[in-house]
Amino acid sequence: MTLLTELDAVNQMLRVIGEQPTNTLEEVGFSQVELARQTLNDTSRIVQSQGWWFNTENKYKLMRDQNNKIPIPAGVLQLDASDDTKNYTPRGVYLYDLSEHTDTFKDNVEVDLVAFLPFEELPQTARTYITLKAARTFQMIVLGSELIHQTLAGDEMAAYLMLRSEDTKFKDCNILQNNSYIQRLKRR
Repeated sequence: MTLLTELDAVNQMLRVIGEQPTNTLEEVGFSQVELARQTLNDTSRIVQSQGWWFNTENKYKLMRDQNNKIPIPAGVLQLDASDDTKNYTPRGVYLYDLSEHTDTFKDNVEVDLVAFLPFEELPQTARTYITLKAARTFQMIVLGSELIHQTLAGDEMAAYLMLRSEDTKFKDCNILQNNSYIQRLKRR
């Protein structure tokens, strides 16, 4: 068995609305395939924006350019300073220091970021959840069937719970270790 591809996901979405599968994603002009693919991409961006173990980079070094500005890498959905005493935000394609009110930096910086990954680079649980969520949205746009919506909502919730469980496992979450209140109590 192979991992779900973008083509597989689009075909699954097409089946939900009763359309025939496609052999290619390269259709020109407005079509159900194009709409399905765009819905899948939009849904993937929304889901990935939450930040998961597979698309979160901690202490990622950003380098200054020749003008002492720090360009934000393509595909970054969110970022925050790794150092809690710093306060950065994206401004256009550059990093902006909210505390210093400037977009020029004296040093390179480290940030925690959430990156947008192509569908084929996602783990299977994320692909499944994104596909089901996109299929539910897609059919509401095309058909608007409440019955299909309800059926897909249950499958989507099961896939979300699997993804959330895997995220917790890979992040090594532990209520006793990953809880700031508990950590303060332990230091007493």
